Amino acid sequence: GGSVEVEPVPAGETATVVCEPEPGQEVRNVVVTDSEGNPVETTTDEDGNVTFEMPEGGATVEVVFGCDGGELCGTHAFPDIDQDEWYHDSVDWAIEGGVFHGYDDGTFGPDDVLTREQAAAVLYNYLGGEPGAPDSGLGDVSDDWYTDAVNWAVENGIMTGYEGAGAFGVGDALTREQFCSVVAKAVGADLEGVDASVLDGFSDADSVSGWARSAVAWAVEAGVVNGVENPDGTRSLQGARDITRAEMAAMMKNAVDAGVLTTA
Repeated sequence: GGSVEVEPVPAGETATVVCEPEPGQEVRNVVVTDSEGNPVETTTDEDGNVTFEMPEGGATVEVVFGCDGGELCGTHAFPDIDQDEWYHDSVDWAIEGGVFHGYDDGTFGPDDVLTREQAAAVLYNYLGGEPGAPDSGLGDVSDDWYTDAVNWAVENGIMTGYEGAGAFGVGDALTREQFCSVVAKAVGADLEGVDASVLDGFSDADSVSGWARSAVAWAVEAGVVNGVENPDGTRSLQGARDITRAEMAAMMKNAVDAGVLTTA
C-alpha cells in the first residue's frame, strides 16, 4: 500500500518514519516496538510524520496502509467507524458497494445488533432485489423502509416468518447461526450430506443449535464464517449470539470473495 523510510539514528536520538502511500491509499496506523517487542511512544511532527526516540537495541516499525479507489474510504463519512478496527475493509466494501447504509443520524453502528429486516435489506441490496414482491402477509411488516426487502426475502424463501406466529420478527436480532442459514438459502446451497465434523475445530462446536449445524458447517467449509478468535488462540463459532452489523458486512464480503454469493 505504500513505502516506508526510517533513517537510522543512534539510541536516544529522534527517528522519523516517512510514509508514502500509493494512490488511493492512506496511512491507517504506525506501530513502533523495541527489540523486546514493547511499544515505543510515538508523536507526529508538523509535517505529519511519526517520530520516536530510538531505543537501545533498535526498533521495529510497522505501517498499515489501506483504502482503494483513489479517495478516502467510504467509512470516513461515519464518525463511529474506527479505521484501525478489524472490520474496516469489510465495512468499506459494504458501504461503497451500496450493500449497507448508515442511520439517519449519520452513524453506521458497527457494533449494533443486526435486526432481521436489516439482514433482508442487505441481501436485497446486494442481490439486486426489485420492489413489487407480493405482500408477505406477516402481521408485523408495515409500510416502512424495509417493506420491499422483507417481501422479496419471503417471496424467494430466503427468510420466513416465525412458524405459527404470523410475524416476520421486525426489530428482532439475527443470530450468527441464523445468518448462515439465510445465506445458504439465498444461494440455494445443498445442505444434504454436509460434513458437520468441520465444526469440531471450534471450541464451542456443541453450542450450535441442532437445526443450524448443517448450515453453519456449510458456511465454514465455504469460507463464509471463520469464527471468533479467543484469548487462548482457539476459535469459537458463537452461533447463538446476535450478529453485529460489522460482522454481517464481513461475512457477506467473505461469501462474495469465496465466490459463494454472486449477483449473476
